[in-house]
Amino acid sequence: MWVAEALLYEPLSLVSNDSQQALIEDKLGEHRVIASLIGDLGWQDSTQQDHKDGFGLLAETVERHIKEEEETVFAKAGDVLGGELDTSGSRAGELKDRLLNHANRRYRYGESTRP
Repeated sequence: MWVAEALLYEPLSLVSNDSQQALIEDKLGEHRVIASLIGDLGWQDSTQQDHKDGFGLLAETVERHIKEEEETVFAKAGDVLGGELDTSGSRAGELKDRLLNHANRRYRYGESTRP
């Protein structure tokens, strides 16, 4: 999330029109919701059903957000930022895949999300 904010949303917001700015604000709001869900999980006992439900909600929220982000924000960013986006996008995509795979593995096997 924070990588996208620094490498994508910040430069994009400098050259966006009002409609694009509203989209950016919406997606940044979703980042705050995701951060809140992550924070909530840190306080729950990982063996309880509430924790598993919360993690499931987090996974669904992140997956939906990423899909929407890729379909809307990244497309608009490509038009505005061009080649600069390719390098950052590739690295961010690889990191996203690794993090989602790791999170799904931990959730599937009921491991704690705490360090």
